[in-house]
Amino acid sequence: MPPFGFGLSIANLRGGGAAGPFVPVVLVQEDWVGSGNVNNRTPSPISGGGTWQVDIAGGANVTFDSSYARAEQYDSGLFRHSVTLTDASIIAEVIPSYTGGGNTFVAAWARSTPGGNATPTSGYSVLCYDVASGSTPITLRKLVSGVETVLGTSATDPTGQIVTFTVTGSSLTVKVGGTTVIQVTDASIATAGYWGYEVESTADEAGETVALVGPVTIQTA
Repeated sequence: MPPFGFGLSIANLRGGGAAGPFVPVVLVQEDWVGSGNVNNRTPSPISGGGTWQVDIAGGANVTFDSSYARAEQYDSGLFRHSVTLTDASIIAEVIPSYTGGGNTFVAAWARSTPGGNATPTSGYSVLCYDVASGSTPITLRKLVSGVETVLGTSATDPTGQIVTFTVTGSSLTVKVGGTTVIQVTDASIATAGYWGYEVESTADEAGETVALVGPVTIQTA
């Protein structure tokens, strides 16, 4: 059976084993063109098949327009791509905001497993806050059987930056603007899972704090 579950093999992805530099293959690319609800949206443009699926019930209110998916006024949602992967990179611009009236965050998820109520019971995630909020700007976490453990943190402000989260084997790497800010080894979650992004706003006024995630790319690592 192909390792990624949709007809691609390692030979296909790495040029059949021929000599030369490894060139990542884009599996999913979402440019958020148009407007509407994230739930059940088919990525556009698309490679690899599948759709965006909402894991958290409140995510039914998360919309997209003008190159970003957004959460505001207590909106929240984790949207995962429906194709499971083991090793990959997920890349996107993140804009969590802070105005004093409430925090927002953006998180990238890898190898996640949805639970009975759709909230993940396991997976790796990178949580991104605006540095002005007073929260740790970047936290790399693992969730195993519902138990969360912090694997690494960074004081780098991710706001408006391209964040790349790569998982290959037991190696986990977080980059901000192309610079590595967290790199750890963990073998707790070794099997394929879902990859995606989470956005949440804790403010009660529309537009007060808005979590945005820009064009999303999932590619081979």
